[in-house]
Amino acid sequence: MKRKRGGENGMTASIAKAGPIAKSAPWIALAGTALLALGCSQGTETAAPQGMAVRSAVETAPADLQLLCAAEAAKVYEAPSEKILPLSSQRSGTASYDVELDVAGKRARCTIDESGTAITVVDA
Repeated sequence: MKRKRGGENGMTASIAKAGPIAKSAPWIALAGTALLALGCSQGTETAAPQGMAVRSAVETAPADLQLLCAAEAAKVYEAPSEKILPLSSQRSGTASYDVELDVAGKRARCTIDESGTAITVVDA
């Protein structure tokens, strides 16, 4: 509903009367902001890891040592280097690593020291 109001100079201005929705708009905005803030604060919780999701703290061999083992296995097994894949590795001593390899479908284990010298390459 519109009312007309006269001014000093005889000009009229149109004033729109606010309805119930327009009057409650600030409250709706405030409630929306509060819900948004509540939702954002709920994301800070972290779930406890499940038993199977925890990785063990095994020190793996650096990639260059794993590749050196694969190259040594290619010589020992007379297999093309593209058929040899490092599968896993772990520290086996204070200065050496064991690297498990797939050599054209067969399993092999290479022991290599930190300087890159292959100590052994054997069937796994």
